[in-house]
Amino acid sequence: MYLKVIKWFDKNRNVYHYPRLIEDTNDTGVGVSTRKKITLFVGLHNSGKTRMLNRLFERANDVWKRQFSKIQKRKKNMNILFISAKESVSIWRYKNGVKEKSIEGNEKLEELSKDAIIFIDDIDKMTDSAKTQMLKRMMANAFRIVASAKDEMSINPSLRHFFWQNWNDKENKVQLFRLSSEKMSYDYTHHFIWVLATIFAISGNFEIVAILMGLKLIGGIKK
Repeated sequence: MYLKVIKWFDKNRNVYHYPRLIEDTNDTGVGVSTRKKITLFVGLHNSGKTRMLNRLFERANDVWKRQFSKIQKRKKNMNILFISAKESVSIWRYKNGVKEKSIEGNEKLEELSKDAIIFIDDIDKMTDSAKTQMLKRMMANAFRIVASAKDEMSINPSLRHFFWQNWNDKENKVQLFRLSSEKMSYDYTHHFIWVLATIFAISGNFEIVAILMGLKLIGGIKK
């Protein structure tokens, strides 16, 4: 499974960008709503959740700038923060619009979080009490929050409370995506079979090629 940002034009040629989760090349995917206050991706370490957050961080200005402009009386660039719970504050990332900038201290971070889009990778790994308290204040200031974790219950209780209080809100209900690592493993197997089949075809071992193609066919039927 991977995340793709799709460009779309309306009848007035205004451009919009919509993120979608795609299973494979034949799948139209599942839309990721950009209007939800909180989006949470949960799954194991190899489910691709970090890659999805990085992809959305890179395209955040395209995806959310129209919504952001509606809440601003004055035109200004949107602050976008990428927080890795396992890393020190000094290497957290920050963009103002499309330009990536350096972060100057914890006080600056809280100031930047006002009406910002905050990406929090591995939020369940946030164990430092000082960083947790700072993150709670930043989340309260944010315009949108996109986070990843192993599962909901693994998140620090003080941070999990922030998710729970929005869980049943009709306007800002948490958007939850459960990612499976099984599909990703199958995709790697699919490509590996093609590589093996090509090698054996070149060497003239067509019986083995036939066996490999049979295995691929069975996998496709199970899918």
